[in-house]
Amino acid sequence: MKILLINPSGSNWVEGMPDRTNLAIRLAPIGILSIAAYLLSKGHRVKIYDAQNPPAGLHQTKIIDLIDEFKPDLVGFSAVTSNFLNAYALTETIKSRFPQIKIVFGGVHVSALKESILEKFPLIDYLVCGEGEEATAKLACGYPPETVLSDLDTLPFPAYSLLEGFPKRFDGPLFNYPAAPVASIISSRGCIYQCTYCDRSVYRQSFRFNSAQYLYEQMRYLKKDFGVRHIFFYDDLFTFKRERIVELCCLLKNKPLGMTFNCSAHVNHLDSGLLKLLKSAGCWMVSLGIESGDPEILKRHKTNTDPQGFKAAVDKIHRAGLRAKGLFIMGLPGETESTIQTTTRFIHELKLDDMNMTKFTPFPGSPIYKNIRQEGEFEEKWELMNCLNFVFVPKGIASKARLEYLYKQFIRQFYTSKSWILKFTPLCFSSPDSFHRLILNLPAFLKIKSDFKPTQEGGRFSPGSDRNVPLRVLLVKPHAQLLVPIRLQEGFLHLEPLELEIVAGGLSPQEEVKILDLGLEKKDQFGIFEKTVKNWQPDIIGFTGYSTNLSAIKKLAQIAKNTNPRIITIAGGIHATLLPKDFANSQVDIIVRGEGGTALREIVRRFKAKEPLAFGEAVLSTRDAEFAAKAQQPPPEYPAIEKIPQPRRDLVQRHRYFCVWTSSNTGRLKTLFPQVASLRTSIGCAFSCSFCVIHHLMHRKYLQREPEDVVNELAGLKEEYIYFLDDEMFLNAARCRKIAELLMARGIKKEYVSWTRSDTIVNHPEIFKLWRQAGLSTVYVGLESMDDDKLVEYQKRLPVETNRKAVAILKEIGITLHAAFIVHPNFTEDDFKRLENEILKLCPAELSFTVLSPSPGTAFWQENKDRFICDPYYYYDCMHTILPTRMPLKKFYRRFARLTDLALRANPLRVNRIKVPFRDFLRAIIRGTKYIISLQLIYRDYLPKNSGNSGNSGDTLLNSKQKTN
Repeated sequence: MKILLINPSGSNWVEGMPDRTNLAIRLAPIGILSIAAYLLSKGHRVKIYDAQNPPAGLHQTKIIDLIDEFKPDLVGFSAVTSNFLNAYALTETIKSRFPQIKIVFGGVHVSALKESILEKFPLIDYLVCGEGEEATAKLACGYPPETVLSDLDTLPFPAYSLLEGFPKRFDGPLFNYPAAPVASIISSRGCIYQCTYCDRSVYRQSFRFNSAQYLYEQMRYLKKDFGVRHIFFYDDLFTFKRERIVELCCLLKNKPLGMTFNCSAHVNHLDSGLLKLLKSAGCWMVSLGIESGDPEILKRHKTNTDPQGFKAAVDKIHRAGLRAKGLFIMGLPGETESTIQTTTRFIHELKLDDMNMTKFTPFPGSPIYKNIRQEGEFEEKWELMNCLNFVFVPKGIASKARLEYLYKQFIRQFYTSKSWILKFTPLCFSSPDSFHRLILNLPAFLKIKSDFKPTQEGGRFSPGSDRNVPLRVLLVKPHAQLLVPIRLQEGFLHLEPLELEIVAGGLSPQEEVKILDLGLEKKDQFGIFEKTVKNWQPDIIGFTGYSTNLSAIKKLAQIAKNTNPRIITIAGGIHATLLPKDFANSQVDIIVRGEGGTALREIVRRFKAKEPLAFGEAVLSTRDAEFAAKAQQPPPEYPAIEKIPQPRRDLVQRHRYFCVWTSSNTGRLKTLFPQVASLRTSIGCAFSCSFCVIHHLMHRKYLQREPEDVVNELAGLKEEYIYFLDDEMFLNAARCRKIAELLMARGIKKEYVSWTRSDTIVNHPEIFKLWRQAGLSTVYVGLESMDDDKLVEYQKRLPVETNRKAVAILKEIGITLHAAFIVHPNFTEDDFKRLENEILKLCPAELSFTVLSPSPGTAFWQENKDRFICDPYYYYDCMHTILPTRMPLKKFYRRFARLTDLALRANPLRVNRIKVPFRDFLRAIIRGTKYIISLQLIYRDYLPKNSGNSGNSGDTLLNSKQKTN
C-alpha cells in the first residue's frame, strides 16, 4: 500500500504576532518518522510531508501535487489540538479532489476525544487512538488496529531519510546545544506520575523504554549517516530507569561518538553520581519540569515535588558541570498575581542557565480538562491551544489582558536580568551555531524583543481598552478558481466589489479600512492575501462570496488565523446568508446573514466595547453551542433601504473595473473596454424563477431607493459608463420615469446598462424610450428560452411571444439587447440547433449563455441534491453543469462553446460595423478566442488529470460518484 503521512501546519505562535517560531526552534516530527519507518519495514511505500518546517507556508498546493503524483491509498495526519483544524481543512480539499483516498487521523488530540471526532468531522475515515506504528500498519493491511508495543527495541529507527532537508533544515532551541547539526530522540514512552495539566491519552500510565544498546546504535546511525553532532532526548522521564542511563553513559565513554546531548529529568530521579556520569558521557544540559515556585500550586498540580527539592536538584546539576534549564507554566488554575510573583522570585533564586515559560493550556486529555470551566474563563479555540496563547484565565487574575501583561513582564525581566546577561556572553562562544543564527536573523529577534514589551492592552489593539483606538478592517473578495469564470472576468466584465464598498461605508471614518479584490491579481492570490495580512496586521477580516467561493473563503480564513490567531474572521454574502452551516468547523468566527454594512458597524462597536460579537438573527458565531440550530433558520429580513450605507468607492482601484461596451450612436467607440462604475437602485425581485435565489434571500420583497437619492449618487460618479446591478430595475415604472427625468433635468450625461424582464419592456415601452434619451445603451434581458415548456419549467410566468415582442420593441427604440439564455443539461443536438436558429433571428444582439444550475437554498436545489455529479459549490458558476447531461460532456461543451462563437459573430459591434481602436479589436479577438477554448475544455475540470473518462456524460459521472459513496 502507498501511504502519505503529513505533519500538518498549525497555529504555532503567539496570538497577535507574526510567526517567528522557526527562528527559535525547528525539530523533526519524530512520531510520524517512527510510524513511517515501521510501515516501511512491513513492505509499504511511504512518503512524508512536513508542513510545519518551514512554518506558515502555503502547503496545500504542494500536498495536492504530491498526492496527484504519488497516488497514495491512505493519507495519515498526526494532529495535536492546535493543528487539528488545519489538518481537517486539508482533508476537505483532498476528499473533494480524490474521494477514493482513505484518511486516518492519529495523535494526542484524537486519542483524547476519540469517537466524538468522527461525529463532528465526518470526512475522516479512521482514527488511531494511542500509539501509531502497529495500529497504522494493521489498518493498512485491513486488520483491526493494535496500539501497544511492549518492546520498543523491535521498532526500526525513525525514517529520518524521508524528511526533506534533514538534518540541516532543522534547528534546536537557540543556545541549547554546542554544535550542529542536531536531531531529537524519544527513548521512552509514558510516565508514572499524574500531573493535572498533562495529557496522557496516548501512553496512559504505562512506562516503557528503549535499551541503552538501542539508543547507542541510534545515535551512531545519526552521526554516521547524517553527521548529527547533538541529540535532544525529549523523554518525560529520561533518568527514571537509572541502570539504563548508566549503561548508555558507559557505552558513550568507552566507544565515543563525538556527540553531545541534552535530557529532561524528574527531580526525584537525579543524584550527584548519575549527573557526573552524564557529564562524562557528553551531556550538555539537563531540563527540569518545575512549573511553579509556589508551594500551593505545586501541591495541587504536580506530584511529589516541592520548591526546595528543585533548588537542591539545580545545585547538583551545576556542581556536576552541567547547564540547568527550568520549565515553567503560567496561568494554572489557582494562579494569582501573588503566586506569579512567588514564581518570579523563585526563578531568580535558582540561578538557572535557561528557562522556558509556557502558557497553561487545558488539553482535552488532561485530568483538569473535565472541570476547567469551574476554575476560570476558558476560550476553547483549538487553533490557539498551543501553550503559546492564554486560552484560560484563572479566577485569581482580573483579565486575559492582565495575564498577558504579567507574562511579558516576567519574560523581559528574566532575559534582561544582570545574571542572565552575564551567562549569555560565554554562550556565544560555547554555542557558535546559535550565535550565527542570531546574527543572521538579528532584525527579527529585535522585533521579537519589542513584541514582548509589557502593555496593559496586550497588543496593537485590545477589545474594550480604548474605544477611540482605530480598528483595522480588511475586506476581501476572493478570486475565481476555475478557468472559465477567470477568462470571463479577465476578458469581458470585471465590476467593482460594490458589496464591500457598501460594507466599508457603514464604518466610522475613524477606522482604517482596506478592500482587497483578489480577482484583480493574476497569480498567487493566496500568497498576496497572506502578505497583506502580515504587513497590514488587520484586527478584523471580512469576506464576501458566492457558493463557488466557499472553499476559497475557508482557506483564506485559515491563512489569516495562521498568520495571527487573534484576527476576527467574518464571512458574508449570498452563501453565508443562505447556508451559514457550511462554515462550521472552519476558521471563520462570525457569519453575517443579509445586509453587511449595518451589521459590521455593530460588530465593530461590540468588539471595542468587549461585548459578544454575535447578535440577533443576522450575525451568528460559529463557536456558539447553538450555531447549528440558528443556522437552520430562514434568512433574516433586510433593513430599510435608507439605512444601508453609501459605498466607499475611494478604497478600490477604480481604473481597473470595466465592461465590454458594444453600443454606439455615432458608429465609433473610444474604447471597447471603458471604465465602469456599479450602482444599485433597488434590492430584490417580485418574481420567483425556479433557478434564482433572490426571492428566497429577500422573502420576495422589492426595496427601492428614492429617485433623488439615486440621481445624487450618479452625479457624484466620475465614470461615464454605469452598470446598474439591480436584479430588475424597471419594475416600478413611475419611479424609473422620475429618475430619468431628474437625470436629464440636471444635465447628467452618462451611458447605462441595466437588467430587466421582457414583460416589463412590453408593458412599459414608453419608459425605455425615455431612458434611451437619458442614456440607456443596453439592457440585459433574461430571455432564458424560446420554448414555452421550458419557460413554464423555469417559472418565468411569461410566454415566448412576450420575449419576441420585447426584442422588437428594443430594436425599434434603438437600445442594444443583451439576451441571456439558459442551456438545459438535458439538451440534445436538436435542442442546440434550435437555439442556434433563435440566435440568428435576434441578430444584432449581445448574447450570453449559462447552464441551468439549481441555486443553493432553493426548492430546485432540494429537488436535485441527490443528482449532483460534482461538488455543487465549487462548480457553481452557472457555466459548469452540476446536474447530469444527456449528451457526453465533451460533446455538450463543444456545442455550448459554439453558441458563444455564434454570439460573437452576431454582436452589434460586428454587424453594425462600429469602429473601435485597433488595439481593442485585437484584444477582443484574443480574449474571445481564449474564452471559447476554455468553454470547449470545461469537461476536463470534472475528473482528475490523466483520467480516461472525461468525455463521459454527466449521468456516467453521477453513477460513478454514487458508487464511490
